[in-house]
Amino acid sequence: MIGNKEHTSFDVMSFLQSRVAALSADTAFKYRKALSEFNSFLSCHKLSVNNLSSATICDWVTEMFRQGLSTATIAQRLNILNSLFKQAADKGYMCQCNAPREIARTIESADFKQPPLLRASIFDNCLSTLREFINDDNEHNNICGDILVFSVLNRALPLKDIINLNKDDLTGFNGYSSHILERNTDPRRKYIFDLRQSYRTQKQIYSSITDELDRRFSTLLNHGNFSFEDLAGSLWVSIAIRCGATASEALDCISNPAPYTVPKFHKRTGNSSDNREKWSKSVEAMLTYTLPKWYAMRLRRGVSFEEVKKETLKLQPAPELFYPVETIRKHLRGKSAVIERPFITQTVFFKTNPENIRPMFSRIGDKAWCIRTSGNFDAPYAAIPQADMLRFQKAIGVFSADSEIFPLGSLTPKPGESVILIQADYSGREAVIEDVFENNCGTVMFRVKLTTDYGYEWRAKIDARQVELISRAD
Repeated sequence: MIGNKEHTSFDVMSFLQSRVAALSADTAFKYRKALSEFNSFLSCHKLSVNNLSSATICDWVTEMFRQGLSTATIAQRLNILNSLFKQAADKGYMCQCNAPREIARTIESADFKQPPLLRASIFDNCLSTLREFINDDNEHNNICGDILVFSVLNRALPLKDIINLNKDDLTGFNGYSSHILERNTDPRRKYIFDLRQSYRTQKQIYSSITDELDRRFSTLLNHGNFSFEDLAGSLWVSIAIRCGATASEALDCISNPAPYTVPKFHKRTGNSSDNREKWSKSVEAMLTYTLPKWYAMRLRRGVSFEEVKKETLKLQPAPELFYPVETIRKHLRGKSAVIERPFITQTVFFKTNPENIRPMFSRIGDKAWCIRTSGNFDAPYAAIPQADMLRFQKAIGVFSADSEIFPLGSLTPKPGESVILIQADYSGREAVIEDVFENNCGTVMFRVKLTTDYGYEWRAKIDARQVELISRAD
């Protein structure tokens, strides 16, 4: 630890600034700039100059590389810091600190190479590649891409752990990780990812995955024959740093090395990170930012859903609209009439990419407005989590086009088995499956029998997405 508890951060910084003021104009300018940049870094990450560690100096160097500064400029600033720290140590303001000078010598040596993911252009290309893997409709999407994204979303989960994931492990993950597992799961297969585990050794599987990823990333990183763990760890740390973490914070969140992001002189602090969950959510948010999300708009007075629908169909790309209504039969003046009533008045749900929202409402702003996270005009648009949207659709029994429709025979519940109903009218009730069939739209439906405590029973047709299995028939 490089610190002296007898002096406050203000005392130490004031002394360092006083040393700069005594220098000639040209020299003072360089010293003042270096000290200002270092102080800004400390303030940004809530660190103090009187309680430094060598890891903090390493974090600052990593950040300067990420900002695009040259090795010569970084070495100059480290030498300036070293000179100021020496003067402060001589006066008793802080303990002797040689880290800046030692790191400056390291990065100036001939064998030092800057980690590629600290270069903005390389990072952006790798991030774009990961987002291509995430995009379901992209032609490059494949099982190796799913595995890499899944690993990065889960703090660089080792490949051996991913290979052995089976259907019993589905409940241990959430967010987009859960989506990846669900789309790779097959009820006829033990393991989640179809890697032919029964026919190949782990070494063969590992080799096939790394060969495929090497083909995609070797050119981007200007490095080949890397290990899966090194790649996943480096990607996770680089994204976490871009989200605002220091290199030390990010490195302490994972067990893997990160050689393509963190310089060799940067050692682990050994501290247990209290922000693992925070940075994990930040990494997932950055990776999935371009995915279409659900939002809600409010129709202005006198505007109908059909008017908004007509205008949005002219947009490229057109958003997916969801305006759930229920059919009601009414008797008016002796006549029977069927009307449609929205579940939520004047509210239309829509799914689109975040960057498409502003152009969309530039066109239809006179007919509707998008709900934001707060009442402020510049507040972010309020995205609706996919899980919440699906729960809402299950409750009302009306589903959007993106809700998965299971093919007949692939669902777990069978005739004779007990289920819990999710539909709002019967929410929480237990029922028994009597029949499974497909309607005209290809949606799987269940005919279920419900009973009461008084012995009454009745039957209903329920969408397969509105039940949860609770027991299996013998």
